[in-house]
Amino acid sequence: MHPAASQPRPQVALHVIATPIGNLGDLSPRAAHLLATVDLLLCEDTRHSGALLERAGARPERWSLNAHNELSRVPAADVTVNSVLNDFQRTLARR
Repeated sequence: MHPAASQPRPQVALHVIATPIGNLGDLSPRAAHLLATVDLLLCEDTRHSGALLERAGARPERWSLNAHNELSRVPAADVTVNSVLNDFQRTLARR
């Protein structure tokens, strides 16, 4: 079991997960754990994400998010760049 699995999951969180481009075996255990525990995944191409998610044992709801639909998708996911940056800055200020 990955060490992060024993940690409580925040109610709302934004994770940016780097994924392998060529070799699916390069997916880190931490990234696989996060993919398997999220409720919603925003991905550039939902069709190409399938193999990666299958390997991680993940079945989150998937929404495409790319340059062509970004303006309509970001508000739908209730995520804005400013709110994410503000939360990040508040977190850094507390450290």
